[in-house]
Amino acid sequence: MDCADIPKAERIDVISQPIKPQVVDASLEPLAKIKERESLFSLAQGWEGYDQQFSYLIKGFLPANSFGMIYGASGSYKSFHALSWAVHIALGLDWNGCRVQSRPVLYIAGEGGVGVSRRLKALAMRYHNGLQLSRLYRIDFGVQVTDGFQMNELVKLIQNKAKQVDEPFGLVIIDTLARSFGGADENQARDMGAFISACDQIRANTGGATLLIVHHSGVQDKERARGSSSLRAACDFEYRIEREREPKLAYILTATKSKDEKEQPAQAFELVEHKLFTDDDGDDVRSLAALNVGMVPLEPVTQDIKPLTASEQALYQAVRSRMVSEESTAIAVIRDDLKAQGQKGISNFSKWLKGCIDKGVLKEIDGRLVTVVVAPD
Repeated sequence: MDCADIPKAERIDVISQPIKPQVVDASLEPLAKIKERESLFSLAQGWEGYDQQFSYLIKGFLPANSFGMIYGASGSYKSFHALSWAVHIALGLDWNGCRVQSRPVLYIAGEGGVGVSRRLKALAMRYHNGLQLSRLYRIDFGVQVTDGFQMNELVKLIQNKAKQVDEPFGLVIIDTLARSFGGADENQARDMGAFISACDQIRANTGGATLLIVHHSGVQDKERARGSSSLRAACDFEYRIEREREPKLAYILTATKSKDEKEQPAQAFELVEHKLFTDDDGDDVRSLAALNVGMVPLEPVTQDIKPLTASEQALYQAVRSRMVSEESTAIAVIRDDLKAQGQKGISNFSKWLKGCIDKGVLKEIDGRLVTVVVAPD
């Protein structure tokens, strides 16, 4: 009905009535009681708190009580870098000439497996005389942080351990975002927003632990992180990891966003091999540890490589699978793997190997094969 259809006398009667509240919530605290106590909120004045100490975990690189990520293509050594930071913070050991605040660290290894423990052992051999990293803790499976129950259990776990060691955690690393994202869509801003909100709740309920996310680069655009741009917008810091070209086994760390600090110049960090033990077959089990002193970087490895044949792809994947599992990649072992898998034309193995090396996806070092870049599907 249009207002013009209502008689004037009725309209005047309605307008003259006092306005009543639309919703009455009995649970609301009476105003009189609010006046009797102090507010739940507090005010900071002007620049108060500007000189707060220990506003960093790694000075100039990793701020305290913050949210950020490192990202890169598969096989770019981003997890090796994240673990290096984790170990240095747990030990309170200077990194790349920068002061480090010593705090307990939690590493959520979403992909699980024995690889993470072996990488940590290599780092302990490099920086802690092979002794146990007592202030670095792991969860060897992905925690779906957008699931309310799992997030609350994670917070409870961190709070209980912090109370036990009488020290708040400084860093929580989620490796990788995909493994902690559940069935949500990384490209949807709403789903990414839920993930960011969950990380903020973890940070708020753990005394201000920094949340460091390990993430993949974009499929088409390698210069940015995969998924919704709302992730980058929420970050206080962001770093890109790329593999460096030969002759070194190294990665390049490039700062792509720093909210409150000057962005550091790109630097390369070399990886060195450590023998961990000899297995029951008599083979040496080794892993890599990232050095903590940066170098002037060479050109990064390009991802624009020639397509592999089906047999070359199978060979490449066999090497990569063994590298991820920290197992032997001796040429004879890889050949046996392909034979056991029923790969046809195994007599052409040498041809496939030459193709992988010529196309720049594998290289041979002392009879062992190592991946150089990620091969296209």
